[in-house]
Amino acid sequence: MNISVSKSRLFFLFFGFVVLFVLFNPTSSAFAANGEDWDVKLTVDTPYSIEQEDGSILFFDNESDYNSYLEAQNIVQQAQNIVQPLCATCNQTTQTLVSSETKRSQFINYHPVTPFWTPAEYYMLTVSDSFSVTGSLKWKEVTVSVNVSKSVGASAKINANPNRESRLGIYSDVYFSRYYNVTKNPIGQVINSYYSNHAIPVGDPSVKVVFR
Repeated sequence: MNISVSKSRLFFLFFGFVVLFVLFNPTSSAFAANGEDWDVKLTVDTPYSIEQEDGSILFFDNESDYNSYLEAQNIVQQAQNIVQPLCATCNQTTQTLVSSETKRSQFINYHPVTPFWTPAEYYMLTVSDSFSVTGSLKWKEVTVSVNVSKSVGASAKINANPNRESRLGIYSDVYFSRYYNVTKNPIGQVINSYYSNHAIPVGDPSVKVVFR
């Protein structure tokens, strides 16, 4: 009986040690905990744009390209209301990828829990630290605004350096693609062409220590 009790105590002591280790062991400076509910939405500084339900943005070089897209979409909507055998009489638009680029680890803004520069050994984020921040980045001649919010989180400890002033920064990846669109009539003649651009957040944002 004594041996059994001793083993039981050792088990609970070991289990408690593991829990404490997980809760208080410092993590790396980059942070993206499991179970986080991130929401990223994009907007651009041009009126010729359309926000998508997935947080991405579709935008155009000029009003002419924007109107060409709307016209093509209207044709598609009309075609969907036509009986299938008659769809051969509809115009068709095809897309060709011109270029693509992923802008990685783009600084969005500072985390609200660190409004000031201060020396700190570490930062502790808890489930109550939900936030929303907005920043911007440049792609070609367009300024893209990025809004990042987190409604559900997990506790985490992030290492810093007490000998330097620091804050927490929010970073995100954004994928950009550019397309050449050609609309042809039923006999294959080109009746319209235009460029379109698409930007979409990639993966989850991250929280990193920023030093100065």
